Amino acid sequence: MPLSKRQKNEMPEAFGAGQDGSDTLPDCLAMMAAMEIEAAGDGAEGKPRLPRFSMVGYTGGDMRLGGWRYPVVVDLAGMAIPRQNLTVRAGHEERVGHAERVAIEEGKLVASGVISCTGQIAREVVADAKNGFPWQASIGASVDQFEFVKENQSVLVNGREFNGPVNVVRKSTLREISFVDLAADANTSVSVAAKAAHNQELLKERDMAKADDKEKEVKAIEAPNPPEPPKIQAAALAFDKIDAEIAEGRRRAVIEDMTVAAIRKADHEPTISATLRALAGTAIEANWTAQKFDTEIVRGSRSALPPRAGRVDAPPSDTVLEAAAMLAAGYGGDKLVRSHGEQTVEAAEKQYGRSIGLQELILTAAQANGYSGRTRITPGNWREVINWASPGSREIQAAGFSTVDLTGILGAVANKALAVTAAEPVWLAPKIAGTASHANFHSHTVYSLAMNGELLPVGPTGELKHLDFSEESYTRQVGTRGAILRLSRTDVINDDLGVFAKNASGLARKAYTTREKALFTALCATAAGASFFTAAHGNYLTGATTAFGTAGMALGIKAFRGLKGPDGDPIMVEPAICLVPPTLEDEARRLLAAGSNAIVVGQITAAATKTLGTSANIYAGRFGGAPLVSPWLENTALTGNSAAYWYLLADPAQYPALEIAYLNGNQTPTVEYFGLESQADTLGMTWRIFWDFGVATAEWRAGVKLAGA
Repeated sequence: MPLSKRQKNEMPEAFGAGQDGSDTLPDCLAMMAAMEIEAAGDGAEGKPRLPRFSMVGYTGGDMRLGGWRYPVVVDLAGMAIPRQNLTVRAGHEERVGHAERVAIEEGKLVASGVISCTGQIAREVVADAKNGFPWQASIGASVDQFEFVKENQSVLVNGREFNGPVNVVRKSTLREISFVDLAADANTSVSVAAKAAHNQELLKERDMAKADDKEKEVKAIEAPNPPEPPKIQAAALAFDKIDAEIAEGRRRAVIEDMTVAAIRKADHEPTISATLRALAGTAIEANWTAQKFDTEIVRGSRSALPPRAGRVDAPPSDTVLEAAAMLAAGYGGDKLVRSHGEQTVEAAEKQYGRSIGLQELILTAAQANGYSGRTRITPGNWREVINWASPGSREIQAAGFSTVDLTGILGAVANKALAVTAAEPVWLAPKIAGTASHANFHSHTVYSLAMNGELLPVGPTGELKHLDFSEESYTRQVGTRGAILRLSRTDVINDDLGVFAKNASGLARKAYTTREKALFTALCATAAGASFFTAAHGNYLTGATTAFGTAGMALGIKAFRGLKGPDGDPIMVEPAICLVPPTLEDEARRLLAAGSNAIVVGQITAAATKTLGTSANIYAGRFGGAPLVSPWLENTALTGNSAAYWYLLADPAQYPALEIAYLNGNQTPTVEYFGLESQADTLGMTWRIFWDFGVATAEWRAGVKLAGA
């Protein structure tokens, strides 16, 4: 699937003007590599043996790729190979054969296969290789997930250390293999060997090549009784022809970009838009230069075309559109400036203000990608416009021009809502629970941190006695929780970006509420000393004296300090958290608030002198000066809830009473674009959010529960 750009919102330094001046991130990677081509001959049973190729596709190093501001390293451990018989093309277009084996071996991506097609291009590939043409391999891979390593930081990938700034593609999917003649990376060295029958001729060619240019090499491959190669008559593509095709593509792209910008400047007025599109068609067919086309736009501005000064502005980059969407969704301020850059935010505000509509956002993205249809979204064209605005729904080659990705822009808004919601102070789960990382969904048995034994004097022999771990254990298991967010066709046609922003915030809140509920479900399930908190453990207290107050607090702290390890020694851990339900919040805040000591003046009578003293609150400022309060503790939907129960807990980083295990340590939900009309009963765009985690009670010695009555 295409890049969702959820990291892009957090680490925008990874993006920016590339070598071609673009501001966008390509959906594919093109990795250049060495290749060998073996000519055809007779195979088994007299059948023709197809020409074969082999290559080292990628060696795990850093690359300079178009559209990426900084070097790119692909994590081979995260590359998916969907099938072995991948299509092999020429220039990412014409098919020439297929792979038979694709694998990652010794830290390298390798592939081999056959030239199995019979078309003109396939024959030219074989013939040119026979003549010593230096074919290169371009391996296209989709970017499914990446991270940006900043300057002065380093990262370990593929067994090597790379210094930032560098982009690390953590997850990718191998899509295709292509023969290409021009490398995107000028530093890439490629060696091509053509195995043929005339080995002596090849040796002669090699010697001649060395004499003319020591950097070129043609390697002759010895083969026993080599068969006569097929006689293929095909003319090689000339470099000047290729250069001309590239220049023509760029000329057309510039004219199209200028047309889109002029149409946008005219506010998509139908008559002017039609005139500009017709003028662009004439310019392309008549081989106008971009400068001539610009002059004609200026000349036409005196009549039907919109007035303008200077050149037509270039289409906005996806980062500008993303900033505009953020502003419209209410996510502005200093954080947006830090994440996207002051210049980008200023450009977004200048061009769209703080109220870009959903239709305007979609249309602008579609037009930046080449859409030239109607200038409003209707029930009849909404699917076409969204397809143009979402390049992931179409096949985009790595060598193509940069595009704007609507799904990435809206995904960034969703991830921003996720980050804002996660920062709210209402979530207690990360404050009271320890964290763990699991690599799978299996149940894991974890042994208690408690130990038996102590440090004993060392005798003359120098022998040290062993400490033994307790046999106490508990289990943890990760599960998946998820939900769907849909942007319906009605929302698109009604032009309501606010609906998406509100739904994204609601979805984020649901994700963190789910974790909160799961944790407190486990805590409430301990109920009245069922197993975790028990009188036998010494961490469950009952009776009237356990009601919240100075007396109850004294009992709770004393009980906590009395908790012992399996060897009978105190655990020597202090309570760090006071957790109460909302019913006890007022009293808990009064007791723990700093400066809650009071001056007391004694009663004055005729027979007594005036006395002056203090009522010392020894718990003032304790536990950070305030309790942690959770409504889940007395929520009637949870078994074991109570408005009277309250808890003293250890610092979870030191000694966790509760734990949350995350799959691969990912402590935030994942938001992904799920597709256009991904379900038959849904008209719209769909995102999904999922989170892999599991909760469990952990160390019973890390907490004390007081019944409160």
